[in-house]
Amino acid sequence: MASGEDTNSSAIVDNFTEDYSDWPSLEDWPEYKALAETKLGESNSIRREKLQELRDKLKEKGKTVYLVSGGFRQMIHPIAEYLDIPVPTNVWANNLLYLDDGSMNSEKPFDDEKEFTWRAGGKALAVAHVKKTGNFKSVVMVGDGATDVEARAEGGADIVIGYGGTVRRESVEKSADWFVMDFKELVEAL
Repeated sequence: MASGEDTNSSAIVDNFTEDYSDWPSLEDWPEYKALAETKLGESNSIRREKLQELRDKLKEKGKTVYLVSGGFRQMIHPIAEYLDIPVPTNVWANNLLYLDDGSMNSEKPFDDEKEFTWRAGGKALAVAHVKKTGNFKSVVMVGDGATDVEARAEGGADIVIGYGGTVRRESVEKSADWFVMDFKELVEAL
C-alpha cells in the first residue's frame, strides 16, 4: 500500500498474502473472488482491521495509497477493493493470462511486458514509476519480504518499513529502516 501527502509523499504497502496456490480459471473467477474475500474475512480479520486503520490514517493525513505486489491481479484486486484502494490505477501486480476457452495460458501464464513486478527489482521499478508519475517527493514502502526492501533501489522508496506480523523474516528486519510487528505501531507513529 502506498500513500502520498498531496503530491509530496507516498507510501506503498505489500499485500501480505503468502499463498497463490489456487489459480483460478476465468470461469471460476466469481468463486475465487468470494474465496479471497472469505480468507480476508475469516483468517485475517484482526490484521485486516489494523490494515484498514492504517489505510484510514494515511488517507486522513492526505496520503495517496498504492498496493504493489508480486502476486496476481486476480487475487490482489479484491483485497485492494476491500481496502478502498483504486483499482487498477493504484495497484501494481502481475496479470494472469487466459486462453479463449477460459483455461490458463501455460506458455505465457502472465503478462510480463505490461507489469513491473514480474521480474527481480520490479517493485523498485513500480515504486519509481509511482514516484515519478505521481510527482511524489518521498515514498515509503511497507512490506514483509525481500522484494519490498529492494524497493529502496535508486529512484524507488525513500524509506522501507518491514512488517513481521504475517511472517517474521530476519533479512527484512535487518535491512528495513524500521521494523514493526503490528500495524498499530505505524498508526500510532502517524
